[in-house]
Amino acid sequence: MPLIFRILFVSLAICLLGSAPLLAKSPKKGEVLLMQIPKNYKRAFADRTPRQMLQEFIPKGQNIKSYREMISLQIFYGGLGASAKDFAKHMLELNTKICPKASGRIEALKRENRYPTALYSYACKAKTRARSEWGLGKVIEGRDSLYVVIKVWKKAPSKARLKKWRGFIQGIRLCDTRRGKKACGP
Repeated sequence: MPLIFRILFVSLAICLLGSAPLLAKSPKKGEVLLMQIPKNYKRAFADRTPRQMLQEFIPKGQNIKSYREMISLQIFYGGLGASAKDFAKHMLELNTKICPKASGRIEALKRENRYPTALYSYACKAKTRARSEWGLGKVIEGRDSLYVVIKVWKKAPSKARLKKWRGFIQGIRLCDTRRGKKACGP
């Protein structure tokens, strides 16, 4: 699990989840996160509670304890009472608290398919590789839930890899089947 998510779980439980409404599971009709996990990735971790779901994907051949890169998907059912922008800012603030040489920024705030989204990036250059982390994230503020996807590296990615994965992150979108037959179409 990315270091920032470990701390996020604790801080969100204390700060934000106390007032979040409970939803036991995702509705059969409703919001759908459109994200294609690359074929060379496998699910390495999954956890679900009534309030949230977390899945982590790593390249085949790596393991969860010593991965070199990861895709994390987290869904907060019922939302958190925070906007996409506020959640991204919170993630960047957490990174600053846990990493003395942290940097990060919100790269874009916009509406995609009617949903507020925040794209952000961060870097944590620690003394050991195990604690270093670079990431690109996207937060989507849905009507029913808050969606967070982060691409994480344990060492700084090349410009070419960063460009490739920025396209992946930007291509993730949310749709709602309640908007009609073409709401989740191409």
